[in-house]
This record gives sequence, C-alpha cells and structure tokens, in this order.
Amino acid sequence: MKAPKPILLLTNMKADDPTAEGIFEALGRAYREAGHPVLAAGQSNPFLASRPLVERRSWGELHRLGGSSNYLSARSRRTFRALVGLLGRSRAVHFHFGCTWNPAAALLRALERRPIPCVASFHDWANPSLRAPARLQKRGLRPLLRRCRRVTAVSSQTARLLAADFPEIAGRLRVVPHGLRPERIRARNKPPESSAAPYALCAARQASYKGTDILLTAWKDAAQGGAKARLILCGPDETGGHFQRYARLLGIADQVDFAGVVSRERYWRLVDGSLFCVLASRHEAFGLSALEAMSRGKAVVATRSGGPESFVENGVSGLLVPPGDVNALRGAMERLMRDGGLRRRLGRAARAQASRFRAAAAARSYLRLLALPSRARRFTGGVS
Repeated sequence: MKAPKPILLLTNMKADDPTAEGIFEALGRAYREAGHPVLAAGQSNPFLASRPLVERRSWGELHRLGGSSNYLSARSRRTFRALVGLLGRSRAVHFHFGCTWNPAAALLRALERRPIPCVASFHDWANPSLRAPARLQKRGLRPLLRRCRRVTAVSSQTARLLAADFPEIAGRLRVVPHGLRPERIRARNKPPESSAAPYALCAARQASYKGTDILLTAWKDAAQGGAKARLILCGPDETGGHFQRYARLLGIADQVDFAGVVSRERYWRLVDGSLFCVLASRHEAFGLSALEAMSRGKAVVATRSGGPESFVENGVSGLLVPPGDVNALRGAMERLMRDGGLRRRLGRAARAQASRFRAAAAARSYLRLLALPSRARRFTGGVS
C-alpha cells in the first residue's frame, strides 16, 4: 500500500522558537497517530546557525527555511524554492500564524498551481501591545484566507479580533484551542530541576506585552515583604537585555535567573521543580505555558488577558489577576508562596482541567476542516 503524502505544518515563527516546537511536537504526533505523516517548516534562527536545516524528529521532518526575517518573503529565493518543493510533497497545508504574516505572491502562486486543502490557524492577532497589522499586510493576507477551507483561532478573543479585521471569514472561522499530549499530564517521570532555593517559574518570551516589567516589579515588592523564593524566567529575549538591566535597577538581580531559551527536556524539569508558574501578560492570545504547567499539577497565576480565562478558573484551578495590576499580582504570588495547601489544591484541579485539552482532539478538528480521514481509534472533543 502506498504511503500517504504528509501534512505540511507551515509557520511564520522561527522553527527553534519554544512555542513553535511545542506546537509541532504535540500536533505532529497527533497527526501521525491519525495516520498522516508530517512535515514542518519555519524560519531558521540566525543565532542557532549550527543547527541542521533539515532534522528528523520523532513526530516528523522539520525544515528550517533560509533567511533571518520573521516573515517568509520574496527576498529569499532559496526559501521559496524550498517551499515549492515542500508543497509538492504535501497532501494538505496547515498554516500557523503568530501575530501577523504577509505571505508573498510567490507562495500564493505556488498554492494556485497545487489544489491541495489548506487551513490557517492563528495563535495571535492584532495584539494591542504590538504594532497593529498594516493595511497592506491585511490586503496581502486576504487572498490566502480566501484560499483556505477554514480559518481557526486558539481562543474566542483571537477569533473576535480576526473577525473584526476580516468580516468575510466569519462563516468559516472556528475556535480550536491548543491541545497537550497525554504523557504530559501523567506523573513526573524524570527528576525535576534541582535548586538551592524554592522558585517560581515564568516561561514566556521577554517582551513588553508579556508583562515582564510588571512581574519584576511585583517580585521586588514581594521580596521586600519577606518572600524568600527565587524567580526563574525562561524564553527568548526580544529586548536586547532590557529586563536584565531593569532587574538590576530594582535591586533584585540576585533573586532572578534569566535562563533564556532552554531545551524542551529542561523546560519540563523546570516546571516540575517549581513552586508555581506565573504569566503576567498584558495581552495573551492563549497562554500555552500556563496550560502546560497545569498539566503537570502546578498552580498558576495568570492575568485576565484573554486566553488564560478560557482554561483557568479563578480560585479553583489557578489564580487570575487583572493585567497590569502590580499589587494584585504580588498578592497572588505571595499567597502561593506561603500556602502549600493552596498550591496543592489548585494543582490537583489544574491537572484535571488541563486533561480536557488534548492534542488528539485538536488534530481531529483540523482533519475534519481539511476533509481528511483519521485512522485513530479514539478522539475526544471537536470544533467549537
């Protein structure tokens, strides 16, 4: 029997970005279990030039496309030659957008020559803390959205923002939240990160919209109030060291560790070894790191910034605070530092809540939208 052609996961994010890797890993495995091989492609990271451009993963084949831009552009002929080759090998295309993407005409022409099904999934859109999508970007995106069978968003908030800018897709717009692998929700199977002192973890890129400054300010206030824990931040730095300098200015540099981009293996060890996890975003389309922490039985503090409200129930599976409220964030973190019983109670409910968000359910939803079959025996959930 001839092997089926793969599904191509194509993203404007860097292939080495922690969010992209997490999406590729969970969704790629789920697609494979449903009987579909997987190709994945994203931009190469200029700071990781030693990584091979094509890498075999347990879930599929990862391609790091050339060019240092965060957008696939016509300026890189090699990138588009690689894209055309990948499209020729693929049975369907599943686009994954960060905040914005301006697809060049060459990509659209390549898709026109290959009538394969496409779905576009938005992990964020019109983030108010970032530059608003330009009129030309929206105009360039419209032909691709018309080409797609369906458009999906990871949360109701992102769907509302998309519908406001593209009212013509309202009838084809669906919400499909992120899903996790079942093994991520099981008990720990590796030793957690060792630390000389208890710590809280924030797994997020260092950027203004992630509220890193608010978190550091709240941490300083908590430290002055007698809190003894440390704070570890992991994720790419998009500010050139701004928040490290801000920590020194606040006088808490010796209480905060900036771990940068860590391997997925170490990331899970950091989660397992933490007291709790915190996400202080001003705007959050979903908040995958908070859901991942919940899947490991960790209490979380998150802001009412959109996405986290779809899976964190305040006082039951985590603590929610208003975005930008330093005092509320400090109070929530101090409660979790002091009260081990509260951490354990929230953590148990958090694990149960996270178990409802399965990668298999997301994969089944996407396959239905792509009109592709699934050979998996058991799926739960669906398109909302």
